[in-house]
Amino acid sequence: MTNKPGFIALQQAAKWYAELQDIPASQASPNAFQHWLNENSENRLAWQYVLKISQRFTPLCESDARKTAALTALTHAQHNAGRRQVLKMAAWISVGSLIGWSTWRHTPLRNQVLAWRADYHGPHGAITQFTLNDGSRIWLDTDSALNVNYSTKQRALQLLKGRVMIETAADPQRSLTVTTAQGKMRALGTRFSVHMLNEGTVLHVYQGAVEVSPAATADKLIITAGHGVTFRQDAFEPVTALSKPEPVWPRGLLQAENIPLREFITRLSAYRNGYLGCDPAVEALAVTGTFPLHDTDMALEMLTHILPVQIHRRFSWWLTVAPRGV
Repeated sequence: MTNKPGFIALQQAAKWYAELQDIPASQASPNAFQHWLNENSENRLAWQYVLKISQRFTPLCESDARKTAALTALTHAQHNAGRRQVLKMAAWISVGSLIGWSTWRHTPLRNQVLAWRADYHGPHGAITQFTLNDGSRIWLDTDSALNVNYSTKQRALQLLKGRVMIETAADPQRSLTVTTAQGKMRALGTRFSVHMLNEGTVLHVYQGAVEVSPAATADKLIITAGHGVTFRQDAFEPVTALSKPEPVWPRGLLQAENIPLREFITRLSAYRNGYLGCDPAVEALAVTGTFPLHDTDMALEMLTHILPVQIHRRFSWWLTVAPRGV
């Protein structure tokens, strides 16, 4: 099962959360909720997901009997899931100990830990712009992390997470490099963006050129303006022509050109706190337009004027894009 539960389980969990909020503690009967929670592991995962998000906005109070009862029910459900899960976890820990540091170095968890300690962070929902001491300009996307290591001999950036746009300042004595888990890029007087994904690094060059060197090969490739490439530690994917002369996300905009609503919601949710879901009944609708990233409520309102959809707001932090009139 994936780390994120399915749409139906999430909607059911949100409904249970709302009902437990509304029913007085003295009248609450946990039997139906407990039955739903025990039905399958996806329901339990969905409930954990709802609780995790809700606590960012409405912190759990120990005196709130309804929430305490809900957490207790979840604990019991997890306990009743059986000794088998405990044994699986124990086995995983044992194997992890044997694998050791060499594997840890290449895990997403390691990158996440390093990101927490990075020199610069792009906070969730915001695009951060700043200038380095050599005059190079940086745009750091939401949920991104960047290390900067400047000396008399080098200008080295390390993208640990997310996406960055770079406009390099001229320096004949020191080239500017950007490193990700997949390899290194050397700027050749340029303006470019780097996006670090689990499956590879995406490079888009808008001005000048960038030399790319994957981490596990001796191969090198120069990407010129108007082109992009995705590369992994050991290989390049085919070079492609960029569809736009400049990206719009550094200006706080999301540009969609006939993309599925599901993909649009995924992109927009990266700039919004809380849960933003899409009903499967409308997820294939095509979206075209330019939307503000700094005001996702406005972006969603714009969506209702161009598509037959409406926004269901169960809580201020739990929104679902659904068919209009449902």
